[in-house]
Amino acid sequence: MLKHAIRYFIIRRWRESIVIFEFMRSGMINLLHNLGMNTVSDIVFDDKLEITYIKDNIDMKYADEHGIVVTNTPDPVTEPTAELAFGLMHSLCRRIVELDRDIRIKDKIKWGLMQNIGSTMTNKTLGIIGFGRIGQALARRAVAAKMNIVYYSRHRVNEEIENLYHAKYVPMNELLKIADFVSLNTPLTAETTHLIGKEQLALMKPSAFLVNTSRGAVINEHELAEALRDNVIAGAGLDVYEKEPIVEPLLMTLNNAILVPHIGTATRETRQDTAIMACENILGFYAGKQDIHRCGKW
Repeated sequence: MLKHAIRYFIIRRWRESIVIFEFMRSGMINLLHNLGMNTVSDIVFDDKLEITYIKDNIDMKYADEHGIVVTNTPDPVTEPTAELAFGLMHSLCRRIVELDRDIRIKDKIKWGLMQNIGSTMTNKTLGIIGFGRIGQALARRAVAAKMNIVYYSRHRVNEEIENLYHAKYVPMNELLKIADFVSLNTPLTAETTHLIGKEQLALMKPSAFLVNTSRGAVINEHELAEALRDNVIAGAGLDVYEKEPIVEPLLMTLNNAILVPHIGTATRETRQDTAIMACENILGFYAGKQDIHRCGKW
């Protein structure tokens, strides 16, 4: 057991919850994303099965070749990430963060019927790029807000799901042209790296808002900052960054950018539920269960 199982074991206490990472030679890895404190997003193995931390990918090929089971904890992170994306949308269009900053500065705010004007979400079009668990959880909130939904994803969902959210599948460039809000909810892959850059931002409405709660490198961060500076789009809300924890310096100077430090899953309840699911994965693995949340070949 000791020789072939646990190579590296870390227990972190976050208030009530214990977050467990387990790395094994011929066993299992439980990866908890988005810890929100010195985040370990990804793991790559070296030749001695020690671990190296990098951004955004586990070396799944190596894990598969060496019989290493990789699991994740998808269920607890879905709703809080969608909550944050929806909150960023609200904050952008009603200028909540910007006006909160200004009202704290003496004589900066002007009061009046036509001052501090934002825009509403009702009857606007939300474009969701990546219509998986989180994308659909966001769509459910948008339906309640009486928004119209279009989406683009690698695979079109079935008609039943589309009807549930009154969602229309469109090509990505069309989505960018017609959406008032664009939410990125796609995994980071070779295909989605810098999915959004200068060319794509130019397709968006000048009044549109962009929200990213997926992975930082899905956006070319510098080109987004330039687009915001030049008012190519109205604003952006970012929870993730291309070179975390470093943030593009230009973004830090812009009032039309809302920046939060990778807090998509940073709730007490999510940390507890994630720790429980991690433990269930570990116990299920040792019990020989096949219904744990496996990511790779094994």
